[in-house]
Amino acid sequence: MLNGNEPPQCPVCDIRAKSQKERLPGDLIFVPAETPEGMASYKVQCPSCGVFVITEDVYKDLPTAKLPNKHLCSAWLYQYTKTHQKDPFKIYEIDDLRKMDFSILPKTVTDKKEALMIALAEFIENKNKAYTDIIHFKDGHFIPEIAAKSFDELISIVRLLASDELITSHLTLNGEGSACTITSKGWERIDSYRKVKTDGKTVFVAMWFDKTTELYRKHVSDIILKCGYNPIIIDQHDYEGYIMDQVLHQIKIAKFIVADYTVMPEDDNKEHPKVKGGSRGGVYFEAGFAKGLNKKVIVTCKNDEGSKRRLHFDIEQINRIEWTDEDLGGKFNEKLESRILNVFGKGPL
Repeated sequence: MLNGNEPPQCPVCDIRAKSQKERLPGDLIFVPAETPEGMASYKVQCPSCGVFVITEDVYKDLPTAKLPNKHLCSAWLYQYTKTHQKDPFKIYEIDDLRKMDFSILPKTVTDKKEALMIALAEFIENKNKAYTDIIHFKDGHFIPEIAAKSFDELISIVRLLASDELITSHLTLNGEGSACTITSKGWERIDSYRKVKTDGKTVFVAMWFDKTTELYRKHVSDIILKCGYNPIIIDQHDYEGYIMDQVLHQIKIAKFIVADYTVMPEDDNKEHPKVKGGSRGGVYFEAGFAKGLNKKVIVTCKNDEGSKRRLHFDIEQINRIEWTDEDLGGKFNEKLESRILNVFGKGPL
């Protein structure tokens, strides 16, 4: 059991709990919990990590486990809590933390700037504050929102947003009282991030329409449906007018995009002479159009030399889910389902 002589601390981010007398809403709380397997466990409510269940054994072993990227584990748990409020993440083994898919988290400076602007807007809206109200960083969960390593990294992103005139910052030397106000330009930028209204039900699949990808098509559709969304593969839908008008419309209203970059080398592709270098130009265009609309794109590609060495440099560095025909129905399905549920949550269907 926990040491009763000192307040417990979060095993992931190391925040220490306050005494019951000092505790405020949102502070770290430990509650005894039981797993279906009967293991002694705790339900942890952490301001940085969200809500999760951890066994007593893992809690004891985690400090010596030398777990890398604990700040990413914290951010991942926080994002999971946002999309799975009624189903806390279960940490029954230390490997449950090592298996987390960090690709769902903001990685680049641009990603972090966008994530922080959205988080600031949501804070104002959820608290029913005025658009010009001051936001104190100590009052929000902004560090895990941008997967920052520390409060100093958060403040560095704040300074960049201030230099872009998206916020007016009010920074202190020790950071304790640091705050900001969203400017008119900032609200315009936030609106641009949200400018495309989605139906929340559909997922556009950009892929090569060929008999060699028929099995992939079936399994991707099955997984998307299992996750509660409607897969849109354009050659399976009736439409009027130009096909690209329909493609662009479906991307605009989609919740997110799955883009598969599987190709066939041009030399072997006698039936498709328009394919240049074996690359799927249409998939690149559709995924790029989606990114321009601030849509999230899940990248997949067949795990063969012909497909992987033809990936453009810009795509090659993106975390992707690779597949083989043998993986379809097994490992690939599990990875794609996990990615969808962890990033977007269960769909409405």
